[in-house]
Amino acid sequence: MWRLEAVRRKGGRRPIGINSGFRSVAYNNCISGARASQHLYGTAADNRMVGVGNRRERGIARRSQIHGIACYSSLSHNHFDLRIQNKDLRTGRFWWWPRRDRRGRDLTEGGSPCWGQWGWRSARASGGASVSRFTTSLVLRDVRLGVAGAGSLVPTLEEIELFESAGEVEDLGGQD
Repeated sequence: MWRLEAVRRKGGRRPIGINSGFRSVAYNNCISGARASQHLYGTAADNRMVGVGNRRERGIARRSQIHGIACYSSLSHNHFDLRIQNKDLRTGRFWWWPRRDRRGRDLTEGGSPCWGQWGWRSARASGGASVSRFTTSLVLRDVRLGVAGAGSLVPTLEEIELFESAGEVEDLGGQD
């Protein structure tokens, strides 16, 4: 938690919403989580920060002793973990951050650009001058629909609260 607090302070003391923290084995299996997920050890948090874009938050995390940083192409949150200090999982004890492509975009584990940063493309202004504008290939769904992966590129406090509430289910229907 103190490392998330470091990220929060370096990001302007804004709230960080956590959608997923510690997971039981039953819950992790239920959502098809990674077999050796850092969530199973209580050393991971899926999160978003109010008023801060995901790429900037990942940059702050790199300077805050977060060892594992991941992003997703279709989910709006970041994953942070402390894998290097997990004594129970020797094979997972390494630094892991997203790779970048030639354009400098952070990439998911599968090689796709992270959510919300598909790239820059040139467009013609009305006077014929070329201008650059940020474009995204994703259709941003309204977070009020209850989709945890939805939301704006720079979330508001309301979106973070909805993101947190859309997190883990409380009852696995006897599967736990």
